[in-house]
Amino acid sequence: MKKMRNIGIMGGTFNPIHNGHILLAKKAYAQFSLDKILFIPAGNPPHKDNAGITDGRHRLNMVKSAISGIDYFECLDIELAKKTKSYSYETLASLKEMYPDTNLFFIMGADSLFQFESWKNPEEIVKLATLVVARRNGINITSFENQIKRLSKKYSCEILTVDMEDTPISSSDIRMMVANLEPICDIVPSKVCEYILLNDLYRDYKCKIRTTADYHIVTEDLKKVLTEKRYEHTMAVAAVSASLAMRYGYDVFRAYLAGLLHDIAKCKKDSELIDICTYNCIDISEAERALPYLLHGKVAAFIAKKDYYVSNQDILNALTYHTTGRPNMSLLEKIVFVADYIEPYRDKAPNLTYIRKIAFEDINKAVSTILYNTLSYLTSNGTPIDETTKAAYNYYKD
Repeated sequence: MKKMRNIGIMGGTFNPIHNGHILLAKKAYAQFSLDKILFIPAGNPPHKDNAGITDGRHRLNMVKSAISGIDYFECLDIELAKKTKSYSYETLASLKEMYPDTNLFFIMGADSLFQFESWKNPEEIVKLATLVVARRNGINITSFENQIKRLSKKYSCEILTVDMEDTPISSSDIRMMVANLEPICDIVPSKVCEYILLNDLYRDYKCKIRTTADYHIVTEDLKKVLTEKRYEHTMAVAAVSASLAMRYGYDVFRAYLAGLLHDIAKCKKDSELIDICTYNCIDISEAERALPYLLHGKVAAFIAKKDYYVSNQDILNALTYHTTGRPNMSLLEKIVFVADYIEPYRDKAPNLTYIRKIAFEDINKAVSTILYNTLSYLTSNGTPIDETTKAAYNYYKD
């Protein structure tokens, strides 16, 4: 009787391929006794904006360069050769014909697992291949395990997990780093690094908001996604953030930009916020699940990075924690947190006159007072309180 072969499938845009992809493939190969791994660069993926994807020829060449010298790795261009959209179930069906007497192992990251139900014909995918998933940093382990259990039951399939520590690398981060002239040779294979430099790839992948002249890009978008009242609030927060930045010697441009972006997700429905976090592996706390509007800070940071290419972590953190606060906030985080509370259109919070005064005298005292007022208000109303807010108050109360 002919022995069945075990072949792993690594799909993706690989824009560019990086060390995390290679490590995942090697771990899966060893853990599940695979005979080989097939790397298949996506041609016309249905879930991504193709306008931002590098030409397939370059992505194919980078994959081939990255895996050269590893005899159990192979690259196929079957999706790149298609002019129509590439669906995983179709690719797997083709591979079954190309490799008869073979068990296919479809290797993916946790972000793909959380989006799996939105894929075309997921029930066909699990019939054609066994899913192999690697957990990513920042993903709650309980949420990850529950998703595996739920999908396993729903599709009557087995989902395997790869035993490996996650590598905090993303292709979008690499593109930003190249555009910002930061070194990448430690996070991509050396031949890929050389290829990117020789072919001048990703140099135009820059933050859309570089100078004050670019503010209109955000403000025009804000007018489309916010109510008139929320837009006025946002512009006021940006102005106060800039004023506080001047007072405390922080970069005014970054403070104003953080103020502009802080509420960009505020008018999204609760279900939208949960879906965005779920599909993009953004952790959801118990309080956030009970009060999904709290997620608008995390989603704002996601949008800032995805749509405006904001890579500055201080700005992203300021967006994430502008509602809840957190212990040991950076100066920018405090600035946006306070500005959100004291901007001129606010008129219902207690002690506003006092807090507006001390905000420009002692920002830590302002943070502490705001956190105290917030906790008092939530407690009196019996509203669930995010643990991060409690921790923040305990940190700043003295």
